[in-house]
Order: sequence, then structure tokens, then C-alpha cells
Amino acid sequence: MLFAFPIALAGCESLGGGRLPESVIVSHEPSTGREYLLYRPVAYTRDQSWPLVVACHGGWGDSPQAQIKQWRELSDRYGFLVVAPSLEKQPQDERRIGSIVDHVRAGQSISDDRILMYGQGDGAVAALVTAAREPDVYRAVALSGPRFRVEDLAALNLKLDPYQPLYVRYNANDAITGKHVQLSVDWLRSNGADLRADTFGGRNPATGLQRIVEFYHQMIRTEAWVRIRATVTNPKDGMEFRFEASSSDGLQEIHWQFGDGGESTLPAPTYRYSKPGTHVVRLSAKQKKEPLSRTLTVSVPAASSTITPSRTP
Repeated sequence: MLFAFPIALAGCESLGGGRLPESVIVSHEPSTGREYLLYRPVAYTRDQSWPLVVACHGGWGDSPQAQIKQWRELSDRYGFLVVAPSLEKQPQDERRIGSIVDHVRAGQSISDDRILMYGQGDGAVAALVTAAREPDVYRAVALSGPRFRVEDLAALNLKLDPYQPLYVRYNANDAITGKHVQLSVDWLRSNGADLRADTFGGRNPATGLQRIVEFYHQMIRTEAWVRIRATVTNPKDGMEFRFEASSSDGLQEIHWQFGDGGESTLPAPTYRYSKPGTHVVRLSAKQKKEPLSRTLTVSVPAASSTITPSRTP
């Protein structure tokens, strides 16, 4: 299967009134009561972990039902779950998506290192913002026919994570959106996004989704998922940090450099800085015998530590 992993509940009339296929689950996120749709592939079992695609619908007649309909065949063929939230507007959408994903993770067998974000049309903004602000949750982002402008993106004050792959598929010749999306792609790339763009293949939704699944597959197969984080052990002090690394395939030969001459080979060391300052922390390790490194910046002390990932050449 494409994602390396290969029950349905009765549907009901909801989210627009149309009868849904029996294989589609209608659920509610408990904190807000908002409905969402969930599709589990026919091969789904709870004895293994599965990838999850979060599909954010756009305008122009798109809907959660339409997203599920588009993704069902690929879900069955390649083995992943699809959740389609009902969106309205920012910033409520960002909070809603996060709560729904938490609810799905609590109730389904989801692989934490293969949660993938997708946004179409107007839904691209909600998808991008949600994923960019939670790079430890969403491994990669794919946007299809996004409708946003450079000024919209700049106003969001996004901090783009250089280790979160971003794929944008669009029609550069579209008289209405093509120029704006091209400028936005250039802006995203210049602001640190790990971005690849696709301006080919026509506008057939099925063809587009196939290309996006291929992007997800290639990214999972070839790009290591490694996240590092620093947590202040005592907020009233701010000088001591605990460092941790998460990986999709395990890490070997771990070596931490804390930016002030201190080092450690422990998987999750605690380190106390001797004086205030800004330090670039580097993790060097091997995954499947291949060397890799990750960096982040910590500022100590501060009321709340500033932690910023950066791309290592």
C-alpha cells in the first residue's frame, strides 16, 4: 500500500441534509458540538496505526460531503482515514480543526507521525494556518487551487517551519487566481517554507488528488520526520530546559550541542544554562543509518522561552 499500511457506522442526514454513504461516520467534537465527517477505509482495523488526511473544503459548492466523496476511493486504495471538518471562518476554523483532530486521534487508531493536512480553494487558508502553527502535529501540508493573496498571508504573521513539507497545486494561467497564487508561492518560499509547487495536470479533482497522494507518499518515504523541542523545567527560573526528540523511525548516535559549549548524548537531556543569552541548539543523529541534524533557537531567561526551528543545510 502507498502509505505502508494497508465497520463502517450508519450514516445519517446531516451537514447539508443529503444522505451520506453508510461508510461515512458523522461525529461531533464534544467541546463545541460541531459535526464533522470521518471516512475509514474498508481495510481499517484497530490493531495497527493509520495515516490521517484532514481535508478542508473550500467555497464554490465544495463541502465536507464533497471532500469525502473525492477522497474515498484513494482512501480505500492506499489505506488512510479522512476527516472533513465543517469550516466557517478564521480564527474559529483553526481551533475547530485542532479539536476535531484531537477527537479523531482519541477514538481511532491514528499514526501520530502521519497526520497530513489538505486544503482546497478557500479552505487552503485554514489548512495552512492550522498546520503551520502545529508543525509537531501535521507532518505535511498540501493545498489545491488555493485562494489567497500575499497580503492575506503576511497579515497572519505565520512562522513557517522549514521541516514541514508544503505542496501547492494550482493553475498559473487562471485569469482570476493564477497571478495571486504565484506571488503567494514566492512569498511562502522566501519566508522559509519547504515548498514545492505544481502548475501542471489540469483541473480534474481526481487527477489533482492523485498527485497529492503521490506527494504524501514520496515525502513519507524519503524525508525523515524528526521533531525537537525544548521545555523550560521551571517557568520562574527559565534557565533550565528539557530537550526531546520525536522520530518516525527511531534515532541512533544522538548528540546534542546546546550552543554554549555544553553537550549530551542522552535521548532527552536536561540542561541548565549558566547565563542569559540566545543559543542555537543542534541535534545530530542517524536514522536508518543516514545522518541528519535539526536545530532550534532558545532564548534564556525570558517570561516564556522563544523557540524557533531553522533549516540545517
